[in-house]
Amino acid sequence: MITDNMPIRKRVSLFLYSVRVHKGSKSDKFLASFHKLGPHLALLLGFLIFLPCQAEEKEWVLQSASRELNLDIRSNARAGLEFRVSTISGTVIDWSPLGLVLSSQDSDLNEHIYDFSQDLSYIGSQVKEVCDEYRLKIGKRLENKACANQLTLNFRLHRGPQLSVQFRTYEDGLAFRYVIESDTSFVDSLFFRLVSEQTGFNMSHATKLFPQPYDHADSWRPSYEAPANSAGDVVGKSTPAQLGAGWAMPLLFEVGGDWVLIHESGLVGQSYGSHIGAEVRNNVYRVSGPLPDEALGHGGTDAHFALPWSSPWRVLIIGGLSKIVQSNLVQTLAAPAQFDSEWVQTGRASWSWLSDHDSSQDPAKLREFIDLAAEMGWEYSLIDANWNRFPEEDLAQLISHAAQRGVGLFLWYNSGGKNNAVTEAPRNLMADHTLRRAEFERISKLGIRGIKVDFWHSDKQFMIQRYVELLADAAEFKLLVNFHGSTIPRGWERTFPNLMTMEAVRGHEFYTFPSEPNYGELAPSQNALVPFARNVVGPMDSTPVIFAPKLISRLTTMGHEAALGVVYESGIQHFSDEANAYRNLPKDWKSYLGSLPTAWDETRYLAGYPGEFVALARRKGERWWVGVINGSAEPRELVLDLSFISEASTALGDKEGKPVAHQVEPNTSKAAIQLAPFGGVAIYPASSQ
Repeated sequence: MITDNMPIRKRVSLFLYSVRVHKGSKSDKFLASFHKLGPHLALLLGFLIFLPCQAEEKEWVLQSASRELNLDIRSNARAGLEFRVSTISGTVIDWSPLGLVLSSQDSDLNEHIYDFSQDLSYIGSQVKEVCDEYRLKIGKRLENKACANQLTLNFRLHRGPQLSVQFRTYEDGLAFRYVIESDTSFVDSLFFRLVSEQTGFNMSHATKLFPQPYDHADSWRPSYEAPANSAGDVVGKSTPAQLGAGWAMPLLFEVGGDWVLIHESGLVGQSYGSHIGAEVRNNVYRVSGPLPDEALGHGGTDAHFALPWSSPWRVLIIGGLSKIVQSNLVQTLAAPAQFDSEWVQTGRASWSWLSDHDSSQDPAKLREFIDLAAEMGWEYSLIDANWNRFPEEDLAQLISHAAQRGVGLFLWYNSGGKNNAVTEAPRNLMADHTLRRAEFERISKLGIRGIKVDFWHSDKQFMIQRYVELLADAAEFKLLVNFHGSTIPRGWERTFPNLMTMEAVRGHEFYTFPSEPNYGELAPSQNALVPFARNVVGPMDSTPVIFAPKLISRLTTMGHEAALGVVYESGIQHFSDEANAYRNLPKDWKSYLGSLPTAWDETRYLAGYPGEFVALARRKGERWWVGVINGSAEPRELVLDLSFISEASTALGDKEGKPVAHQVEPNTSKAAIQLAPFGGVAIYPASSQ
């Protein structure tokens, strides 16, 4: 038996003996021996041990630096390539399939199929430590450093290209991707097609799934706006998503004492956007591609590429809820920034459309919201759809008026193109490269600061490429970008720092849609779910913080709405209520909205459970803001440790249905937070008033 106090030489000898004895087995005794080696010996052995087993089976082990996360990989003739994930609490993902099926066509138009899910010939591996240090412009944590242990396994088919699978284990999760290097020795094809991806996640040990359906494709979808099940489904008994098209990423599972969030990152046009397919067998949730009817049927559902090629990273954030909420793993796995971003400025924005859908065609109404932004100290105001219907000179006057008031303007655009049939305008400018760049040059010279591009309706490869190309073009003309009716974030805010926010959520605009009468009932619990799922993976433009009555009845209190300004992370936070709803607020409440940051140096999870309640603290510089919301109809009392707040603060909340404010003393280790039904509390530094 290996013990911690044994001499290193004896530990190595016993470990190697264990390798020989348990060669080819799945014995827990072997894993226990591996864990006893200690971190320094694990480093000495290259972060993993390759176990040569019987001819048809090979196994590898890769751990995180702390050894709290363990990844097992095996290759055999029966099942192909598989992986399993465990923590100190036990198995969180059981043996799950890996692999790709590719095709190519040679000069004689003969099709070649390469099935990398079986009959793989192992040809070698490499191991190393990977560290990445970077700074974001937006997000839950701006300064980031992440280190991982990386294992690359190389395989070849009898006749075909070499496939490498890269695995990384971090302290807050793991990731893997498929890589195919350029190799002209085996085929004269210039382009390849991704026929299917075999990747799946065996969630047999999970107890709950918190799903959001992947939309059916129609003239308005997919847009990642389907209602989420905030109560969770019992894994193994859940039926396919309500809309029958599968589940949207990110997908959140509860597994014993751990949580698993499944997502993807590093998608920059080399593939399509993925979701989880509706068909689940033996609790294996499989990666799936876009639906044929997306983008009104235009474009294929496959990915086409030349070599070399790498798939997006499959990302698994794993651990307690604090690790899930605080993780920046999606951003870490994205490509580094493509340009200097000193000019990028986050901020708050007024927005007239939610309270008056026709206001963006009326310069006088737009001027009122520009004035509101100036009064509140907000940096921006958004001019929404159909602004091109008023004369060009009126736009010039609005831009001049905003500049005099110190407010930057965003302009709305339709992403279509053939991908949608929505008539809102301007349209047919963003889909064409030449027209898009000409428009960006024009509005940049006018002084416009950013654009909102809406109605994307597809995750097909040609649409993913349009996202990426648009971000690059906008950056060249120093324009900030907001995507609406869009796909989900996949780390693009790191690669393209001018990306401020993305919708991809059932946001507050649904309070104004007569076709959605149950939105008000669903909103409180959804608000308490998305901080654990959708908003974990990137900025979220839910357009929150509304106080005035809406067409659809709102159950959330004023305290709840105010707290969403902290609970929700977005590089541009659009305050979407009517102007007087903000002008008539009590002084403390106006001070809060005028001081609220939109990019954070640190985020701390304080308490919560998906769909029920959440308490988050976010730091900007030396000062802290706290947001607490209750997603249920029952009152709730929380006792939070706020001892990290070293200055006096003001708490905004509810009392007998009315907004109240009171002081919070610094260094309070046991702060009692009283939450009304569907209520909330926002805490902000008193010095910012």
